[in-house]
Amino acid sequence: MARTSRSQVEGVFGHLVRALGGHVAASHKDVGGWMLDYDAAYGGYNIERISNASGAVSQPFGSGRHSASEMWEMIRFGLMCLDMRAGKIAGYGDKRGSRRSRRSRA
Repeated sequence: MARTSRSQVEGVFGHLVRALGGHVAASHKDVGGWMLDYDAAYGGYNIERISNASGAVSQPFGSGRHSASEMWEMIRFGLMCLDMRAGKIAGYGDKRGSRRSRRSRA
């Protein structure tokens, strides 16, 4: 498997933020913006959302840090889930998957 670069992670992160209806923060004062925080000393990447103009952040996907390849895979998974929910992937969308719902349609 090829190595995942920082620019690849940042690119797919931008897609996730747009899919969520947000924007990538320009600075730590950009309230409501999303940031991809990276710190090698603490183990890699984490996603943060700016909470106020003083720079407070929340970590809506947890406080754990991940390597570039882990973060890329996690974000791609999230994007696929959002696409399925929106019906953008063939075979998914408004269809219900339980046996009970299939019986009720027959």
